[in-house]
Amino acid sequence: MIQRIQTIWLLLSLAAWGFLFFGPTISFTSDSGGAWVLQASAVKIAESSDSVIKTVPLAILFAVVQFLTFLSVFLYKHRTLQLRITLYTMILQVFSYGLIALYVIQATRQLDAKPGLMFLSIMPLVSFIFSFLALRGIRRDILVLKMVDRLR
Repeated sequence: MIQRIQTIWLLLSLAAWGFLFFGPTISFTSDSGGAWVLQASAVKIAESSDSVIKTVPLAILFAVVQFLTFLSVFLYKHRTLQLRITLYTMILQVFSYGLIALYVIQATRQLDAKPGLMFLSIMPLVSFIFSFLALRGIRRDILVLKMVDRLR
């Protein structure tokens, strides 16, 4: 299992996506001196842990992507299913950027603040790239096995 390169890519994608649960993704600052951060569960005040806007759908989407990536790591014997789940995970990762954008727009309007990118803002993209590399490896394994079956 671990000797396959796509397993390494999936584990890296799992780790990159896991960072999103523990830190802020987007920061917001207002001219009046207020500061907020977008996390997986809510938009919170930067100095305290008081939530201003709940982002439960975002947290659920993050958890689903995390679970599907974790599941895909252990489906190495069922390559076509692993390929499909990895593809669905990639679609959900792109959808997560759209959902993050919706919450940024909502928070910008409600808080009258300007959004700013943080380091964890690129983690969905990094995870998507790792998932894409895993998808290529899975597809390559499927093609190699088809070629070996033809040679028999």
